[in-house]
Amino acid sequence: MDFKNYKLIEPIAAGAESVLYKARDSERNEFCVKAIRRFRLQHKSLCPLREREERYPYRRKKAHLQNEYKVSRSLYADGDESTVRIYHLRERKFYGLELGCDLLMEFLSGYDLGTTFVRTLPLEDKLKFLIQAAEAINNLHKRGYIHLDIKPPNFILSGDMVKIIDFGTTAIRGWIPGRLVGTPGYMPPEQMLGKEQIDEANDVFSFGVAANEVLGGKRLRQELSESSKRERKRDAYYSALSEESPLQCPKTGKTGIPPELVTLLRECTIPSKSKRYRSMRPVIAQLREFVQGHQPD
Repeated sequence: MDFKNYKLIEPIAAGAESVLYKARDSERNEFCVKAIRRFRLQHKSLCPLREREERYPYRRKKAHLQNEYKVSRSLYADGDESTVRIYHLRERKFYGLELGCDLLMEFLSGYDLGTTFVRTLPLEDKLKFLIQAAEAINNLHKRGYIHLDIKPPNFILSGDMVKIIDFGTTAIRGWIPGRLVGTPGYMPPEQMLGKEQIDEANDVFSFGVAANEVLGGKRLRQELSESSKRERKRDAYYSALSEESPLQCPKTGKTGIPPELVTLLRECTIPSKSKRYRSMRPVIAQLREFVQGHQPD
């Protein structure tokens, strides 16, 4: 691939810090580019999204992009095919002035697990893809990494395979954030406080919320505005002591999901970290056991 001569063809999506583009190089190879800029990324189809991209300082966005490159390359070097493949990190300069950075990665055609298409799939298909997502997280944990931003859009269903993406905030087990890291609606209370060492249980909680959403439930209500910062920390502190899951799960019974699944989701999302599953292994085992127990005769 030609990592110097390529064109951004069309925007695919915009996140909180970057814009994703479909790109093509001089040899007509197609791939994806996650782009950040010191200045506005001008594109008429992204006008409503540019303000969100500008909320974060460039230094922070670049640090996240560099971290994603480092983590992804490490994972792929170990032969982990459940993660998106990263090719190159390139600084964009003009006469010595740094304009931004491009992260070049494989182009995954398909759907993320948060799309309407995935939510309308049969339960057996949803469970198959959730098991793959759980295994991808577990593979990450085996290498000592904690993702810290588990949510449906960070899993791409490409063909019949689920791949995990976005390692901008991923960190080594045992790190203490010291600040809020993650996406509102999916974070365990200890992550909202940012004062504890991170471990696998952080991702277990977020996976439980994400799986609940894929199965028809809702994510959590977590207010992160500056005006509510003190109240947020207070609520997170008291929530961390609770042993009762805050999830709004989908209905059970003939027209909903089986109660055994609801029990599993609630056990993943117990606010008290000491009462929660400590790794993804028992979660994967229970999901597989459920699928096997409900195979058609």
